[in-house]
Amino acid sequence: METAKKLWIHCNSCYVHFIDKANILFLLACQHVVCDKCVTANLGRTPNDAPTYTCPMCKKQVRGRQVNNALPTNLKDMFHPEPWKDGLPYDQISSFQKAHFNNLDQHLARKEREANKLDKDLELAKKICQKHYLEQHRLRMERKQLEFHVREIAHQAQIRKEEQRRNRRSTSVPPIMKDEKNRSETCQHVVCEKCVTANLGRTPNDAPTYTCPMCKKQVRGRQVNNALPTNLKDMFHPEPWKDGLPYDQISSFQKAHFNSLDQHIARKEREANKLDKDLELAKKICEKHYLEQHRLRMERKQLEFHVREIAHQAQIRKEEQRRNRRSTSVPPIMKDEKNRSESSQKKRRTTSMEPQKSAVTSFVHNNNHSFIL
Repeated sequence: METAKKLWIHCNSCYVHFIDKANILFLLACQHVVCDKCVTANLGRTPNDAPTYTCPMCKKQVRGRQVNNALPTNLKDMFHPEPWKDGLPYDQISSFQKAHFNNLDQHLARKEREANKLDKDLELAKKICQKHYLEQHRLRMERKQLEFHVREIAHQAQIRKEEQRRNRRSTSVPPIMKDEKNRSETCQHVVCEKCVTANLGRTPNDAPTYTCPMCKKQVRGRQVNNALPTNLKDMFHPEPWKDGLPYDQISSFQKAHFNSLDQHIARKEREANKLDKDLELAKKICEKHYLEQHRLRMERKQLEFHVREIAHQAQIRKEEQRRNRRSTSVPPIMKDEKNRSESSQKKRRTTSMEPQKSAVTSFVHNNNHSFIL
């Protein structure tokens, strides 16, 4: 057969084309064309019997012939592109070919609808992927900010713990602290040189005054060391009752400073506990965001795999459509019957009617087995 004649010939089940030469096609007695992968061959009762085939379209057990140049003439005429030129039975051949053309057109329309649906699914999957990507980027940035905040809180908590440890060590030392340069003010407060503000006197001979950061008074003061006067040095005595010193005055002075130090330590401990709680909360939030980010990452991978699969299927459908469009681009059987004259019709009908009927109804194999259509 010529190439133009083979383009519309296809398997009615899997729609593989005869021109592709991928499978062997059979013409069955039920007027269906199927390939060797779709049809089921049933052996005859004896080795000499020709095999029968189970048609996948109508589920009938019928006989058939392979579609090739070895077909009998009456069956080969069913695939003739211009049957009216050779005086063949046009109605029978055209109905056979129209049925196959309609089947192929329905298959192409169905595949086109599937391809359009896959394109829509692909667009929707792309939008979902983009949305998840933006959400993942937002969570990643938020996680970085929280990690930075956690490090900052941990650093502050470390500083608070160091201060608490240092304050606890300082409370175990006797009240007289000889290693630090403190100033004793008449307002009974003890402050360091970095916290107090010195004010010069009116004349060079006047002793300087100090602005106390606690009570905001301008008072005089002395440096805390062994050069203090005896009455001021006694205020720092660890055991004033042994030397007969004024115990009430010295104990009240020392208790006030102990209470101030205890309040400071308790306040710092509360701040450290609060920072620890904030640190735990930030860790939980970071863990939650990490799990959410991991879930979104896995979901994004699944969607990307689904997108690639949909794109691959869409590409396959487009290739099938393109191949089918190329196959259907050949013009169908021409229906122009006006070219035939009435006289030639009568002659052909009278000369070829009876032998054609016998040829259509049966033909004989080389093994002397008849095949009826």
